[in-house]
Amino acid sequence: MDNEQGEAGLPWTLTEIEATVATYFQMLRMQELGQKANKAEHNRRLLASLPARSIQEVGYKHRNSSAVMNLYGVQTLAGYKPAANFQQLLMEIVGDTWRVIAHSMCWRSAASRRPPKCRPLKPLTAL
Repeated sequence: MDNEQGEAGLPWTLTEIEATVATYFQMLRMQELGQKANKAEHNRRLLASLPARSIQEVGYKHRNSSAVMNLYGVQTLAGYKPAANFQQLLMEIVGDTWRVIAHSMCWRSAASRRPPKCRPLKPLTAL
């Protein structure tokens, strides 16, 4: 198994974390839109790209993502209670993803002539 796909018992790779965080934010977006995300189906599709990981590991990584989101004081994905003790790399990927999304939402809000509800996000290193 190549390093990109990860290896059971070793820390998650960048590729694995990016795929998991993307799935987390897809489900979070659905939640924000009032749609019901089928977490089991999302995670089954995700597992197809993570051959070294189990469904339990994916669920725990989503819980870790919720813990990082809590550091920002923003909404987390329902059903994934925050679990601390996460990788530095996960913190960076979730933070970077959230910054892009938050910035995009600020521009959209400003473009619609409504007052933007944006506040600068602190770097995670400052938290």
